Amino acid sequence: MGYSTTVDTGGIVPQMLAPDAGDAANLGAGALTAGVAYFSSVLVFSPCTVTKMRCQFSGAPTGNIDMGIFDSTGTNGGPGNMLAHTGAILSATGVFTQNLTANLALSPGLYWLAWLDTVADTVFRVAATNIGGNPSVRSSATNLTVLASSIAVVNTGNRVAVVGMLSGGYT
Repeated sequence: MGYSTTVDTGGIVPQMLAPDAGDAANLGAGALTAGVAYFSSVLVFSPCTVTKMRCQFSGAPTGNIDMGIFDSTGTNGGPGNMLAHTGAILSATGVFTQNLTANLALSPGLYWLAWLDTVADTVFRVAATNIGGNPSVRSSATNLTVLASSIAVVNTGNRVAVVGMLSGGYT
């Protein structure tokens, strides 16, 4: 028996963009350096549209948060150009979800989820010297207040638990 021609023609669209979930043993809450952008790589296997970004705070955050998505045109496939972001928005306790300034259609490829806080608020993050299969980097600048269109980066041992929320995916 053959399959209908409509089966498996477009790939499986993911529910959200998230770095390697295999790091759950290293997940915890902690404060990261204020004014530093943190990046986590994600692979997109099917075309999708990102509409929102999400992270989670513990305690009473007081900083402004900017979350975004960068392409992989930087050095050695690192973060290159910002494709979309939420803009700097005052943080709130708990799960923090913000709309991108414009929906972002992504083709299959490597991308970088970015997170920046103006205050060293306590956020859920993965802390380990060897973070699973997904690389993570941070900005070399330590005085950022918003994500820039491109940012110089260095290696880091921390990765913020930030995800991209997709059109038609989880809410």
